[in-house]
Amino acid sequence: MDVDRRSCSDLDCGRFEFFPLKTKFGCSTFVYETAVLDVARNDEIFSGQEIMEFERKIKKDGQKYISLADLVSLLPAASKALRRAFKFIVSHPYEFTRGINFTNEDRGLFSCERICSFLYWYQMKCTQRTSLINFAADVDEINIERLYELADQLITDKMAFLSSASNIEKKCYDVIIKAGIMTYFGSRDNIRIVDLLLSNLLDEACFAADVSNADDLNVNPLMNWFSYQSFSKILKEYRFCDISRQGLLRVSDTSRMFGGIFNPVFIRGVFRTSSTYETEPDSKGAKQKALDFHLFVTALRAVRYISSVFPNEVSITEKTSVRYVFNCLDEDVAGYLTRQNVLHIVYNNIENAKTLNFIDDVDEESLTDEIFDMVNPELEDRITVNDLFRSRQANLILGIMIDARQFVDYENREAT
Repeated sequence: MDVDRRSCSDLDCGRFEFFPLKTKFGCSTFVYETAVLDVARNDEIFSGQEIMEFERKIKKDGQKYISLADLVSLLPAASKALRRAFKFIVSHPYEFTRGINFTNEDRGLFSCERICSFLYWYQMKCTQRTSLINFAADVDEINIERLYELADQLITDKMAFLSSASNIEKKCYDVIIKAGIMTYFGSRDNIRIVDLLLSNLLDEACFAADVSNADDLNVNPLMNWFSYQSFSKILKEYRFCDISRQGLLRVSDTSRMFGGIFNPVFIRGVFRTSSTYETEPDSKGAKQKALDFHLFVTALRAVRYISSVFPNEVSITEKTSVRYVFNCLDEDVAGYLTRQNVLHIVYNNIENAKTLNFIDDVDEESLTDEIFDMVNPELEDRITVNDLFRSRQANLILGIMIDARQFVDYENREAT
C-alpha cells in the first residue's frame, strides 16, 4: 500500500511539551476529555502564528493574568477556529483560573500562561484530527494497519539514526512502534479517531521524534518509548539477555533483564501466557520455551505502564497493562488471586530483593495484609483485576508485587 506522506506532514507537537494525561494544560481529566470531544467536532484549524500573535497581546507588559472582559475584547479580530477554542475557555473558567493566589483586586482573572498552553494543545489536537482523517479517509475511525503506517511515518521520518541502521535494527524498531500501539488499543481492527485523540499515543510519538536524535542515552526509556534512546536500551538489554545468541530468550535469560529486578513468578507467567518458541536442543537433546524480541517488548511495554502511570488514572493503557501483568501472576488461571497466591508472589519478590541486596528482611504476611487493605476487594479472600481497577492503585500494587525496586521504594516511603 502506498503511503501518502503529505497527509501527516503537519502532524507535529510544535512548541507543546509532552506531559502525561493528568497534567495536560493544567486542567482536570474531565475537562481534557470534554475538550477533545470539542476538537473532534471542529473542522477548522488556526495557525501557530495566530496563537503567537494572541500571546503577545495578552502578555503585553509582562502581565500574567487577564480579565474576562479584556479577553473577550480580543476575540473579534480572531479567526472562527480560535474563537471556538476561546468559547471552550470561557465556558470552563475555573480550569483556567484555579491555582492562582488571588488578592481581592485579582479575583476572577485568567492565567495567561494556562490559556496559551491550552491554545497550543488545542491546535495540535485539531491538526492531529485532520491528519488522521486524511490518512484514514474516514471521519470516525482508522484501520490498525493504517495507524501502524502513520506512526511509522511520523516517527521514522524524523530519526536520522534509521538511515544507517541495519535491516534487523529497522525491523526491531518496527516491533517497538507496534507494541506501543498495541498497549494503547489492544488487538482492535479499527480505532475510533476520538479515542486516538484522547490517548497520549500521537503526543508521545511526536515528543519521541523530537528528542530521538539527541546523543544522550541516559533518557529514561520508560518515559520515551518510541525514542532512539529507548530503542537502544531495549535492544541492548535483549542482546545482553541472549546468552545463547540464538535470538531467543529462555526463562533464565529473561530473568537477567534490567539487573534481575523482576519477580520470578512474573517472569514465569510471561512464558506461560505467551505463544512461545522452542530453543535448539541442548547437549542432552532437551528444548526449552523461549521468547522472541516481539514477546520481550510486549512484556516490557506492560511493565513500563505499571511503573509510570499516574495513581487514580484508569486509562486504556493502564487497563491493558494491568490485565497483562495480572494474568502473568494468576498461576492457577482462576481469574483471581487468593490470599495464598498473593503471599507466594510477595514472598518471591522479597527473596529477589534480598538476593539483590536491596533489603534485609520483610514480613511477607504483613505485606500481603497491606495489599488486601489497599485493594479492598469485593470478596475478602480474593483479588480480581476489576478489584484492582476499583482500588485506583493498580499500578502501585502490581509494582510492589513484580518489581524489586518498586517494592523497596514502597517499604522506604516513610523514610524519604
